[in-house]
Amino acid sequence: MYVDAEIGRVMFHLFNERSRQVIVIAQEEARERQHNYLGAEHLLLGLVGEGTGLGARLLATAGVRFENATRVIQQLVPLGQEPPGEKIAFTPGAQRTLELAMTASESRRHTEICTGHLLLGL
Repeated sequence: MYVDAEIGRVMFHLFNERSRQVIVIAQEEARERQHNYLGAEHLLLGLVGEGTGLGARLLATAGVRFENATRVIQQLVPLGQEPPGEKIAFTPGAQRTLELAMTASESRRHTEICTGHLLLGL
């Protein structure tokens, strides 16, 4: 798994297992769409696709399903032209999402970043 060096150095160790799984799924979704970046849209798919964390459960309660989210993102963001390289960097929007998730965790005096914090960051 590749994590943007700046993001990884600053906060990735604070992510709990489910939040790390969100990032893995987001990277898989970016690769599947031949995107050479990981954006907020991929993080959303990662949250929904993770399926068991607080973020996924809240999205499900709001009626957000993986299939529907995937369809909307496919309509809004075209497929890339060629497969991405080994490293996929976070976009500024995705970086900001992760920073906001960290802020949400810190403001609640939590010791880790969970999927609920990622949802708040989005």
